Amino acid sequence: MLSEELSERLRAGARGAGVTFNAVLNAALAVVLGIETGRQDIVFGTTVAGRPPEVPGIDAVAGMFLNTVPVRTTLRPDESVADLLRRTQSERLALTPHDYLGLASIQRVSAHRQLFDVLYVLQNFVDEKQVSALNAAHDISGGDSIDHTHYPVTVVVTPGASVKVKFEFHPEQVSESRVERMLSRYLTVLEQWSTDLSGAVGGIAGAAAPLPAPARPLPDATIADLFADAARIRPEETALVFGDRTVSYAELDADVNRMARLLLAHGAGPERIVALALPRSVEMVVALFAVLRTGSAYLPLELDHPAERLVGMLNDARPATLVATSEVAGTLAAATIDTLVVDTLDVESVASGPLSEAELGGFAPEPRGAWTIRRTSSTRPGPPAGRRASSPRTAA
Repeated sequence: MLSEELSERLRAGARGAGVTFNAVLNAALAVVLGIETGRQDIVFGTTVAGRPPEVPGIDAVAGMFLNTVPVRTTLRPDESVADLLRRTQSERLALTPHDYLGLASIQRVSAHRQLFDVLYVLQNFVDEKQVSALNAAHDISGGDSIDHTHYPVTVVVTPGASVKVKFEFHPEQVSESRVERMLSRYLTVLEQWSTDLSGAVGGIAGAAAPLPAPARPLPDATIADLFADAARIRPEETALVFGDRTVSYAELDADVNRMARLLLAHGAGPERIVALALPRSVEMVVALFAVLRTGSAYLPLELDHPAERLVGMLNDARPATLVATSEVAGTLAAATIDTLVVDTLDVESVASGPLSEAELGGFAPEPRGAWTIRRTSSTRPGPPAGRRASSPRTAA
């Protein structure tokens, strides 16, 4: 709980800057999240009343109109705190005509699977004087309520003579020590702003030097292994979107397994190279993961390069097979190489289950090729130079 003196200083500062008290609370939360995440582009959720004053009599209509919408704030280190507050308020006001949109509708048109994981709630519907009068009239000695959300962190602010600030959290998703640190930072920022709004955002303690991300051990798995794990854990979730096409983890994993079996039948395997001559597409992603799943290294070919150069790269790298569309394969016919043409393959007839050890040949985990890059140089004459990366685990 903020002291009455601090609460009043913050209100006075907000009035002096020409903004609402809520703009101060929103901006302070954005700064804290920026420090915690090390980012300047911050998104958190906020609840809105859903009762626009432009609608006559809306305040007298019974029912639940509350809605939750995302709030996006960009932190600019050189901007003054006062300007941040004004911009926060003006950007929020510009979006209020759209507060009727449900969060599900916003989520569907977003490119992000999760818009935010911190919710901000301003409980400004509580009038301390009215509550005190009601309690006195009915001899109510006290009351309490229980209210939780599914978000990892929920920030609840209750205005009053003394402003109440509460950080609720789910311990299985975020640690208590981190939430305590966030609350402490939030109160520290408010304390600083209560006396001075002229300083730069980058001058706020911790804002210029965000906390480093905690060290996490790298999993003992390849990228292909991690993808297979994800497909097993969340099979129905969206893994890939290309144009109007949406592919789930289960569908993509099945396609990768089919393609991997076709590659194995065409000589792919550890210490072998598979050339990929595919345009940006779902098939390109499938082929890339399939190559890694067989233990091979992939050689990506830039399709905007001259065909003669690509043929030379193929003859030099000597891949086990080439994966291409029929159109591209025709331009590379001069290369003496086995070719898999993706738009003529009968992939549905190939088994889609996980590859067995017998199929993979039990390739060992010692360092092996992951990819091969052929590049040209503007300062060195001659054919493209090659570079091959080897790693026992490509997840890093």
